[in-house]
Amino acid sequence: METEDEECDKWEYEEERWGGILVNLGVVSQVLCFVILSTGYSIRYIQEVSDQRRGQFLVSCIIFIICYFYNAIAQTRYVKLVQKIHPEKQGDPFSKGFQKEFLGSCDEAEKEVIYKSAYHTYVMMQRTIGILLVITMLLHLFFNTGLLAVIVVGVIYLVSTFSYTHSCVQLRKRKIS
Repeated sequence: METEDEECDKWEYEEERWGGILVNLGVVSQVLCFVILSTGYSIRYIQEVSDQRRGQFLVSCIIFIICYFYNAIAQTRYVKLVQKIHPEKQGDPFSKGFQKEFLGSCDEAEKEVIYKSAYHTYVMMQRTIGILLVITMLLHLFFNTGLLAVIVVGVIYLVSTFSYTHSCVQLRKRKIS
């Protein structure tokens, strides 16, 4: 019996590992699409460039959209594959409440992994965002890179902190109700 459990744990680990790799590659691809598209344009560039260059920019926009939607389709196909392997997993990836439905269909051990991972991510992101806030402030100070980056990172910092503390307060409130 113990051998079957160990074998099952190994399969679940491999499933999680390859799923993580797929999701990470999709996100890397999406970020690269944004970075590549963002480096090639500005309003002044679009206004001053020749018609041929505008056509090239339009083609790059179309390629961006295709790649972005392909990534979304790949992630949806992965969710459908997981649901096929684990029929107890519920939720339509296109619905607004997908995460809630999917989480609701997880057993307690899976939820514990999700919750621990989410908290670990929150702690790591708070550190990273704080460092990025200082870096963007210094870059603006020394290289005049613009205040927008500092504001954007600051807003991300505020939203993540407020979201976490609000969630904690709401969970405590439900506990006493």
